[in-house]
Amino acid sequence: MSRKLLLPVLIFLFLSAASLFGQEESLYYKTLEKDIRLANYSELVEWCRSAGLPENGSMEVLRNRLLKHFEVEETEGTEK
Repeated sequence: MSRKLLLPVLIFLFLSAASLFGQEESLYYKTLEKDIRLANYSELVEWCRSAGLPENGSMEVLRNRLLKHFEVEETEGTEK
């Protein structure tokens, strides 16, 4: 492949990969609140443990701790 063609191809591949990464990351954050809200007590404790957060408290305390840690804002209509 000629050098004139190589640079545009590399730029295209880089931008495509960056775009895909952004989509995956936004999907992660879009579902994060729901994942935390639907987790059972054991899952919340494990999640806190893996994030280096205190593991004690009720389910509501653990959920709020995780939501705050991951900087997740509550969406409108979300039940507590």
